[in-house]
Amino acid sequence: MTTAWVEDILSQVSNKLTTIADIWNAMGLEEDSLKLRIDSLSSYLFSMLDEMHNEEILAKQTIVDSIKTLKVRIRELESELGLTCNLSETSSLVMTEKLFYDHFKALIERSSTILQRYNFLKEEEKKLCARLNEPSVPVTFIHVPNPEQIEILKENIDHLTVEKRSRSLRLSKLIQEITNLRDLLEHKISDDEDIITLITAPNAIENLSLSNSFLDRVTRFRNSLAQEFVNLDGECQALIQEILHIEGRLNIGSDCAVNIQQPVSVRFSHYLNQELNRLKQLQLESLHSIISKCQAELVIWWENCLVSGDARKLCLVSENQAFNEALLTSLEFEIKKWKSLYADNEPLFNAIEVWQCILSRLQISEQKMKDPSVLKNRGGVLLAIDKEIKQLRRDLSRQSSFLQEISVNYPNVKVHGLSIPDYLDYIEHQRRIEKENGLVSHNVSLFCFSFICVSL
Repeated sequence: MTTAWVEDILSQVSNKLTTIADIWNAMGLEEDSLKLRIDSLSSYLFSMLDEMHNEEILAKQTIVDSIKTLKVRIRELESELGLTCNLSETSSLVMTEKLFYDHFKALIERSSTILQRYNFLKEEEKKLCARLNEPSVPVTFIHVPNPEQIEILKENIDHLTVEKRSRSLRLSKLIQEITNLRDLLEHKISDDEDIITLITAPNAIENLSLSNSFLDRVTRFRNSLAQEFVNLDGECQALIQEILHIEGRLNIGSDCAVNIQQPVSVRFSHYLNQELNRLKQLQLESLHSIISKCQAELVIWWENCLVSGDARKLCLVSENQAFNEALLTSLEFEIKKWKSLYADNEPLFNAIEVWQCILSRLQISEQKMKDPSVLKNRGGVLLAIDKEIKQLRRDLSRQSSFLQEISVNYPNVKVHGLSIPDYLDYIEHQRRIEKENGLVSHNVSLFCFSFICVSL
């Protein structure tokens, strides 16, 4: 069906052609001349129409291609945006193109907002990753990131933000500890001076790297200072112990004692050294009295450890021996040695003390049995003592067995120079001799009982 505008143009063309024909007739054109004019007119008209026809076909194809491209881009955008909008084509290509283009433009505007948000988040992530030296989340898209990708990016930013806060607190704590330790150690220079420069710079917490490698480096530096402080503390404690030891020797009261209740620092260490030197000088001036006290204390530990007379002779101070620092050091060494021996073997010495007390009570009871007043048996005292002796003998036997049993755990401990079994055998042998002779040996008593017996 021919449209109206075609009919109108055909009518106008027909009128023009009729007018031209009239002109040619008036001109008297015939045959060859007329044919030439007609061919020229026809060629001109159809050439123009063919050219226009080709242009319109190209224009149509351009619109068709545009629609196809818009469809592809719309599908990509809708897929990335998580949208679905089924647009229907109209009978007009131009209207269809406009419909698709308007929809595409709306998607682009929406994508632009999302891209702005994405770029903002990505920039924030970039800064955090640079500060923390952590990798960013890889996000791949054609036109615009989808909601899931945006959410992953936000989650990573949240994680990095928490990590930044945690590492900032860690760095702040490290810097504070380093500052305190350097003050206590009175550090003027450091082998890691560049770290000192970094952490003491203005706004260090806001500007310093928060990478794990840097934090580990700062931690190692803090640990090295902490170890120095531990060593310093050990030195101070050793000085304090030596000071307390000398103060005890000199009987220095609390009013005149060294003030040891101070924080550990290099300054405190210098103070302790000065005070120790002062006390050592006082000690030299009071050496005779101190050595006498050490001798008395050493005798106490000899008694506690049941040291033999031969072993004691090696450390006895002769009357003409010079009282000097070397002698004091020797006595203190011996005290420390026997004190340590007693502490390491205290269960055994306690068991021996119990055994000795039982034996002492038994010998006292046996001695009573020979007392004339007891033999008169007034009030049944003889029977009571006899009963007590039997019980003590049973107790002594049990304690002897116990000592024999535990002695294997203390092979190096000697009692008056004898091993535990030999010592027990020796005492038993002496008691048999006493019974045979009918008397109690006071020498054995003196040999056995260096402990003060306690009531069982």
